Amino acid sequence: MFKKPKLDLSVKKEEEHEEEEEEENEDDENKFTKKATKLLVEFKRHCINSNNIPKFDQSTVNEILDDCRKINEVINNLPKNEENKLKIQTFHLYICRNKRCLFAYLNERVTRIEKYFWDFGGILPESILTNLSHTEIDHYYKYRNKVHDVSAKYYLNVLSYYDTPPKDLLIEVLVLKDYGEVVLESGQSVNLIKDCIMLLKYSDAENFIKHGFVKKL
Repeated sequence: MFKKPKLDLSVKKEEEHEEEEEEENEDDENKFTKKATKLLVEFKRHCINSNNIPKFDQSTVNEILDDCRKINEVINNLPKNEENKLKIQTFHLYICRNKRCLFAYLNERVTRIEKYFWDFGGILPESILTNLSHTEIDHYYKYRNKVHDVSAKYYLNVLSYYDTPPKDLLIEVLVLKDYGEVVLESGQSVNLIKDCIMLLKYSDAENFIKHGFVKKL
């Protein structure tokens, strides 16, 4: 007589338990990381459709930081045993993900602020300044002061010669022909002798390069 095979209920229960854990993990991930992802997506969307930087989203940033604190509380309240090991690691990954999203958001904003500084000749328009946080405005003024300090140190109006941050204020050049003594913008004089190698400010060297007296090395 044919015997009907018995169902292994323990295996079935285990599979159901694993499915429930996966659904729970997905719910936790959406709950604790959705805001950080949304922050980056909306920032990118705004930048694609506008030349201006969006207003600093302090409210969402605070909510993400609050989520990180909540995740940390969940971790601290879980019993530290083998059964919860994977869950604790997963929650730590949620915190790391939120931090990466925040760092990416803040870094991209600072990068754009510095780019706008050069695009607008060192003075940000009010339309941009009103969208910055207090910390970002402070960074802008410090960045501007540093550029002005460099300009004063090298007697060079950096913003007049560069539309992006210069990599080198002084460049090495080779003198191609005898030109004699010349007076530079700074008031200093140099003697251009053929085959001589010297360091010149970019603004001075650019003029000599155009006239074929020197070439950049």
